Amino acid sequence: MYNQVDVRKETNYELAVKISTDIHSVDKEFFTDLNGFQRIKHKTFDKLPTQANVYPMPAMTFSEDDKTRFSVLTAQSYMWILVTGEIQVMLDRTLNQDDMRGLGQGVRDNTLTPNRFKFMFESRSAPPIKDKTSGFPSLQAHLTYLHLVHNIPILPQNRSVSVPPLVSQHSFLSGSLPCDVHVLNLRSLEQSYDGPITRSDDSALLLHRLGLGCGISSHGLPCTETQGKLSYDGPITRSDDSALLLHRLGLDCGISSHGLPCTDTQGKC
Repeated sequence: MYNQVDVRKETNYELAVKISTDIHSVDKEFFTDLNGFQRIKHKTFDKLPTQANVYPMPAMTFSEDDKTRFSVLTAQSYMWILVTGEIQVMLDRTLNQDDMRGLGQGVRDNTLTPNRFKFMFESRSAPPIKDKTSGFPSLQAHLTYLHLVHNIPILPQNRSVSVPPLVSQHSFLSGSLPCDVHVLNLRSLEQSYDGPITRSDDSALLLHRLGLGCGISSHGLPCTETQGKLSYDGPITRSDDSALLLHRLGLDCGISSHGLPCTDTQGKC
């Protein structure tokens, strides 16, 4: 679903989209993400007012029963409410006065906002685990969300501006990465943090292993998942004079090198 929201001419106005389904989740439970990484379980309480049942949706949310899961994937951050079989996503609002919620002023800086969503219905092969505090999307939901937020833009080229040729190009992949491994970033490292900034010969490749939910199968994908396992001799190539080091996310400590068994340091260098 794609639309453009413009509430600049409205006064004290709230705009939401309501999606009705026949899914009846247990105890009105649903899952929404924290910054796109963790999906935490929430409940809708009838005894609380509407504003107490509103939760953020930075990336996605889903509700499920024993047979079906319904997911809403978004390219923008929103707030949403769950009613039995119904999801309400707040798109935009405008206020002339302060709502006494900590903002300290009204909301009058609205702009024309494009919205992009993906809706997914997935069949479950097994009922969800009861009393769990967190949930995981399916592999198909992960890949759909990545295509939603990492679309390739088309940029027109000015013919009067010359484009410099590429100095060199190098492919460090001998094949495709597994479906459950996402490339977060590939960047060069600084040689020294004291004095002038110079680039070193080392580069950092940041990978994210996608957590997958059980009981939902994905079909028709052009790649396979390997439970997060990635071999140095697999898709990543290296020359004889290069070395691959496994680091923590802060890149401040090497854990193991190529050819040596990995050790568990409990996060300590």
